[in-house]
Amino acid sequence: MSKLAVIYRRKGALFVAASHKTEAGFWVEDTKTAVVESGDEDGVQMAVVEALARSQNGIPTPARDADLVGSLLSAAGVSSWSTFAKLARCVDVHLEDGRLEITPYRNKGGSDGFVPMTERAVKLPEDSHELGKAVLAAFEVAE
Repeated sequence: MSKLAVIYRRKGALFVAASHKTEAGFWVEDTKTAVVESGDEDGVQMAVVEALARSQNGIPTPARDADLVGSLLSAAGVSSWSTFAKLARCVDVHLEDGRLEITPYRNKGGSDGFVPMTERAVKLPEDSHELGKAVLAAFEVAE
């Protein structure tokens, strides 16, 4: 089973959320967002492990008008996705078959979103104690 955690960095904070795969096959972020200081390697590791544990497959597909980012925006203290995205960087952690893949993203702006930089992805075993360090390193190459 595939699991996914999405981490955004904005203004010195990291926002960590589980992502769930819908019945329709796309990923949506959880309504619970953890906030961690961007230099807290142990806190990042713990938040990502918890998000991966919450990640589910086969959830009902949300309605078109569902609020899928309200928790994230509230945690960041902003009122719109475009405001949030202007200053944000993104990294995701994908867990499948006992392997973690940490992928940095390129920010294309509020309307175009984030694009994975798959060529810069790093792979680790699921039980790696280097996960927090790897996530923070991925933010150094995210654009």
